[in-house]
Amino acid sequence: MLLPYQQLFKYIKNLILLIFFILFSLQVSKTQDSIYSIIAFKNISIIKSNDPEPKTLVVAFFNLSGNSETKNIDILISDINRINGVKSFKIFYNRICKIVMEPSVTAESIRQFLIDYNLDFDIESVDTSDPKIKSELIDKKRLSPVSDITMLIPPDEWIYPENFPKYIDTGNPQLDEENLANAKQEWIKNNPDAYKKMTGVYHVGK
Repeated sequence: MLLPYQQLFKYIKNLILLIFFILFSLQVSKTQDSIYSIIAFKNISIIKSNDPEPKTLVVAFFNLSGNSETKNIDILISDINRINGVKSFKIFYNRICKIVMEPSVTAESIRQFLIDYNLDFDIESVDTSDPKIKSELIDKKRLSPVSDITMLIPPDEWIYPENFPKYIDTGNPQLDEENLANAKQEWIKNNPDAYKKMTGVYHVGK
């Protein structure tokens, strides 16, 4: 049987452990929120790497707001490609971006590099739960208007879905090409959102 002072000591010890556990849980929750809830890409696809042991990778398309010199764009591309977990980062027309990365890479970490070069995410490309960030993105898009055109990234950068029409060889090349073209047009008509996701389409000035 424990003496009164031993019971008190045990009670204080358990209380201290409980306080530490609560503080640790709060810190973990805060860290997770800062990583996953601040900002996220809208247009993403999941692929497997070509390594001997394939890894899961995330492909994201996003657009830029802001203005930066071409020489700075080249430096930005180099800097982001050096981020641990980034497998490939490209910018087309100084505005449309494609990044292939490990799931551990966050949109927030990419944004820090963009800001250093007077750039930011286009508000249409990301979701954010932070009112301050949302306001910043809206203001930056408003201050950097661009012409009203539609741009696609190069076809060799597209991420094709499994149900996208494929060439079927029937022995008649001309007819096969016509059939493929018609099938593609029909697919695009029936899958407008998937088409935008596949091509990284960006309607500038939207």
